[in-house]
Formats: sequence, C-alpha cells, structure tokens
Amino acid sequence: MKWTRLLLSLVCLITLLTPAAALAAQPTARELVIAYQPLASPGSVLMELLSRDQLLRRALARSGLTLRLHPVSNGSEAITALRKGEVTLTTLGDMPALELAATTPVTIFAQLKQNYAMVVGRKGITARELKGKRVGNVHASSSHFALLKVLQSAGLGEKDVTLVALPISQMPDALQKGTIDAFAAWEPTPSLAIANAPDRLTAIGRQSTSAYLVANRTMLERHPEVGHQVAAALLRAMGWLKEAKHLQQAVAWNLATIGELNNDSRPDQLQRIVAADLDAIRYSPRLAPLTGPRDTASLAAEFGFLKTLGKIPPHVGWEEIQRSLNRTIVDQVVRNPGHYQTSRYAYD
Repeated sequence: MKWTRLLLSLVCLITLLTPAAALAAQPTARELVIAYQPLASPGSVLMELLSRDQLLRRALARSGLTLRLHPVSNGSEAITALRKGEVTLTTLGDMPALELAATTPVTIFAQLKQNYAMVVGRKGITARELKGKRVGNVHASSSHFALLKVLQSAGLGEKDVTLVALPISQMPDALQKGTIDAFAAWEPTPSLAIANAPDRLTAIGRQSTSAYLVANRTMLERHPEVGHQVAAALLRAMGWLKEAKHLQQAVAWNLATIGELNNDSRPDQLQRIVAADLDAIRYSPRLAPLTGPRDTASLAAEFGFLKTLGKIPPHVGWEEIQRSLNRTIVDQVVRNPGHYQTSRYAYD
C-alpha cells in the first residue's frame, strides 16, 4: 500500500533525524528549536509553514536567533526533548500537555487544533468487544486519552485490553496483518486508514481532542518577544491556509518533507482533514475559553478524568495547569496586527 510505504519512509526519516542527530546538534543559545510530529494534523503543516516563514526568520534574527524544527514520533519523545533542553518549544496533544504541565514549568500559549482521535478496528467490532483484544497505542498521547474514553463508554478499563506499543506509522499495516485487533490514533492516520480500506475498517469510537504549542517557561520569560513572533507566524499560517490553493501548496510541501508520494488521492484527503481541523478552531491559535471542570468538552474536565485514572499526580491541582495557560501572548499579537505583520505572507 502506498500509504504504508509512506509511513515506513517517515519512520526511517525520524530514525535518521532523532535522537542521534539531535545529540550531535544540541540547541545553542542562538537557536529556537521546535519539536513537532510530522504525521499530526494540522500541526505538521503549520510547522512546515513556520519553517518557510521569511518574516519569522527576520524577526528571530533581530533577537540573534535562528529557527530549527526537530521531528519526533510522539508526545513522550517531545516531552523528553523539552525536559532535556534539546528543544525550546513543542507541539503536544492534550493528554501529554496536561501531564507535562502537571510536573514541569511550561507555558501553553497557542492552540493548534480541535478534532477527533479515533479507535479503529475491523468492521463489525464494537467497543465492548475490545475486551481481551490487542490495541495499538502510543502511550500518554491524545489518542491514548481517546482510547481510555472509548473503553469507559463501554464499561471497560485499560486493564481489560492488551496495549501494544506501536509507532502510529505502523498501526494501519499491523491491523491489516492481524498483529493487532484495533488501534488508537490521532488525525490524519485514522481517517486515511479508513479511506484506504472502507470495506474492511471502521471507527469503533472517537473522542474530541486538542493540541497546543508549549514552551519552556524560563525561555519565554527571558525572551518574551519570541512567543509573540511565533504566535504571529501561526496567525499568518492559519490565515494563508484559508485559500484552497495555499492549502494545496502547504500540504505538498509537507508531503515532500516527510517522503515522496506517488499519484494518488491522499493529498486531497489531507487537505480536507487539515481544513476541517483549522475550521474547528476558526483559523485562530487563541486558546479556547475554559468554563470549568463541569464542562465535559474542556481541558479541565480531561484533567479531572486523567487524575481519577492516576495519570496525573494526586497532589497536583487544576490551579497548577491554569498557571501554565497563557492567553495574553496571542491576544497581544491579535490586537497589534500591523506591528506583527499578521496579514503579510512570505514563504519560500
């Protein structure tokens, strides 16, 4: 399958770039390094545009900084890189972002998506029938959170299934071969897997998830303008992607970065997924308002759910997460569009 070949190529790409290359190229005081997941929508496309944003590069240069992207395979790898100081910012799904903020001084200042992670299996299987089955999973990821919620809805828990640790890139092929009975994954992997085998695969369940841009808090305190310039670049990227021809170009750039793709329908599929993800947050990186722990769609409710399962240390309260959320950075950029050139576009 072309999709499988692309995913295997991505595994090779990430293997080549991390962690060996990272150890050989530790960030310097003049580098701004952003970790991202090449197979996460829409974060990978947004980061592709940031890497090509001439205005961002010029703004960072005025502060004596250069920009470098650091591909990782999952949120746990990104968290490790951030804690070790190998990266200064990272894209993260909701569950890993919460777990990181509960134990590490970070700043969550921009939202990248609001979409669904899915549990995918062969047609006919229900969530209740996952009991005793092998489920592909990326630990402490947004799709892991989705799996926990899907299991809960069927009266099951994590111990009722056999979790099989797999890179997300290997999950569709493992399901087709029967190595696993289902898998939990974030977009675009589940939608693409189902689209490529609609007669065999289906979504067993899905859960609303979100993703964010998270920064080393100390770095932002020392260099506050960096956060504003990155936020401005995100606003530019989201604005530019509103036009279909720009979205098509950005997806093509992203695919060229992660591996060659032969002539098939996947670019169109990715464009639809990315557009839907950005439309869900109204093409804005502003953090969604939180209405409190009783709002089941809120980050606060997810925090409470994860804490009851022991995924968050018992001594950590929601107020600790609130201290990590910073809405001011993006809001200040939005209020000063001329200064931050949020409507100017220069990509190479």
